[in-house]
Amino acid sequence: MMKYSSGLWTKILFSVTLGISVISVIYLWLKITIHSYNNMPIQHGVYSLETDSLGVLVKKRPTNLSSNLRRTNATIRTHAKLEYTPTAAESMWMSNESNRDVSSIFRNPWKQNVSNLEKMRSDLKEIVHTELFLNRRNVKKSQKFKYMIPGGSLTTNLRFYKLMQEYSPEQTVYKRCSIVGNGGILNGSKCGSEIDKADFVIRCNAPPIIGQFIEDAGVKSNITTLNPSIVIKRFGSLRTGSQQSKFINKMKEYNNYIWFPSFSSGLGIYNLAIKVNNLLNGKLKSIKFVHGNPNHFHEIRSYWLNKGLKNMLSTGIYITTSSLLFCDEIHLYGFWPFSTDIHNRPAAYHYYEDMKRTTYHAFNQEFDELLNLHINGVLQLHVKDC
Repeated sequence: MMKYSSGLWTKILFSVTLGISVISVIYLWLKITIHSYNNMPIQHGVYSLETDSLGVLVKKRPTNLSSNLRRTNATIRTHAKLEYTPTAAESMWMSNESNRDVSSIFRNPWKQNVSNLEKMRSDLKEIVHTELFLNRRNVKKSQKFKYMIPGGSLTTNLRFYKLMQEYSPEQTVYKRCSIVGNGGILNGSKCGSEIDKADFVIRCNAPPIIGQFIEDAGVKSNITTLNPSIVIKRFGSLRTGSQQSKFINKMKEYNNYIWFPSFSSGLGIYNLAIKVNNLLNGKLKSIKFVHGNPNHFHEIRSYWLNKGLKNMLSTGIYITTSSLLFCDEIHLYGFWPFSTDIHNRPAAYHYYEDMKRTTYHAFNQEFDELLNLHINGVLQLHVKDC
């Protein structure tokens, strides 16, 4: 048996230890590199592809428009039994040149798909059994309502009953309806006359429509929605005579019906609704004030909850969905939640002002749903100049 000197054993031990150390360092370096690579966005043209919390590959672009237009494989999905294939639209959104491809959605003339419209209308009617407005025909003289925002209820009285209209205007089915949002893409669009040629026009959140805005936004209004925050912030909750006069002058821009979510969140909003109702009845006979039906809102929200919209619905998608029940052809204007348009030009939040964008509503997700309906001929989104 061969004998080794102690010095040789020391050299062998040192070499083995050094080898193990080198292998450990290489292993650690490889582990860190692979981990970084797996978690690093994959550059894809001007986009990056990242893995979300569900392990779904999603596209992200640093510009305002494209970062807001991210898609997951669940975003463009098939509404139950509607006659269309979502994969083409999905692949369009996931291509390299998203801005150009978004434009291509609107490049070809829109064509209504009556069968898809009727299918969605039928689906809604299975859930929605109430009317958009409260009126004396659908409300008792004393009735309990749950607030639109979950968390409470309120019982009305005879005083409230007498303030309501006799019937709701959506009893009639209208051939063509324009639903007008307030997106900055209306600026310079010259869509006013096209909006106004509809048989029925609904405007969201009491936007200015006179003077410089007529050419782009039109002037006709059959229903104008009025958010409580507008009355509170712009007109000081109508506490003073001057605030009330200013409010009345503002309401003169509109015709027919003012819709107010009187049961949105609490007694304070309800009392404000009574105040606005009395003020308009006394000062502006040309306007009919109508109270939004919270039961109707809950039914519409239930429909969209089943589609994955968890946030509180915006007025825009709520009114649009409601109009599917009484409009044969729906055209949307000013519905655009992004800070740049389809040509990547800056777009203000509102066509009449630029303000901070709210995160209370899921505007991007709502727009996805509206885009799906446009693609499938249920309604038409107008996002370009007229």
